[in-house]
Amino acid sequence: MKLLKRRLAVIVSLLLMCVVFGFTGCDDNKEELQRQIEALQTQLAEQTELITRLQEEILEEKEKSDKLQDEFNDAQEKLKDLQNDLKNSESEKIFLLNELLNVCKATNTTYGTFFSFEDACNSGFFSTEFIKNVSYYYQEAVYEVGEAGNNSENWTEVEFQPTIKKPILDFEKESKIRIAGAMEHKADFSEERIVNFYGEYNGYYVVTLENFYGYGTAVMPVVVNGLGFWLGGPYLEVFKFDS
Repeated sequence: MKLLKRRLAVIVSLLLMCVVFGFTGCDDNKEELQRQIEALQTQLAEQTELITRLQEEILEEKEKSDKLQDEFNDAQEKLKDLQNDLKNSESEKIFLLNELLNVCKATNTTYGTFFSFEDACNSGFFSTEFIKNVSYYYQEAVYEVGEAGNNSENWTEVEFQPTIKKPILDFEKESKIRIAGAMEHKADFSEERIVNFYGEYNGYYVVTLENFYGYGTAVMPVVVNGLGFWLGGPYLEVFKFDS
């Protein structure tokens, strides 16, 4: 825009110079000077028209920018409203589930039973293939164990591709397992959290459950079904729903 204005100033100056020369020069040059003046006037008109169009385009772009900014601001407000609604909804769910937990405590109602992962494996609840899947998702490795047992120096990491996709626990089952955990630990619903879900086999659900009591940080080598696990908190637990 500044460049166009400078050009316009130069053209006007030349036009004035030509007018001055026209009055001081000879008649033979008047016609040529007149043609030059007309040419400069044409250029001046074109430059003026160009500047006008550019000003209009700038105005249109500004209007578009202002509209986009308004739309962005509206979207931000809607996002805040949705986030607030989600928080309120989550708070309401927690409140209702705590109320359900209180009813379960008052009536001594439980949804099922917890087992340690080692006890569940040693009791034959799971197939070796399922345990390998749990190992893959829990410690990102599968170890086969030699005769030395818990001596991890004799563990051999083997190639394994999971035969089941990363499992997902639905909201209803997750809530009931958390309620059962809260009852066992005499805690509130919000103080129990399922850290991860590793799969279900014949009605037995393998989870890592964290509660407000916390858990130890020690990691111990454990062997189940000829497979090695480095088990530490939050600990692997198995939950079986009541029939």
